[in-house]
Amino acid sequence: MKKLFALTVCMFFVSDAFADDWRMKKYDLDADGLVSFSELKLSRCPIKQGLFDYADKSGDGFLNKKELRKSSTYTLVRCKGKPANVRG
Repeated sequence: MKKLFALTVCMFFVSDAFADDWRMKKYDLDADGLVSFSELKLSRCPIKQGLFDYADKSGDGFLNKKELRKSSTYTLVRCKGKPANVRG
């Protein structure tokens, strides 16, 4: 039983897929771990600057993974289409 538990725990560390967030993959166009207002605009999200500022709890001008996840119900709900491809 102990070996089975140890094997199960080790399987979680083999892959970081469980830690990935679809929002960051889709809207973080430059892959820096932060989503800016311009990245959301390039992703065809009709978001207003005031709503973005409300979602940006840290006030740094970017949405981190936690801020994006918590605000997705009111920021990403109207995003449509495929994001522009700006990654190199």
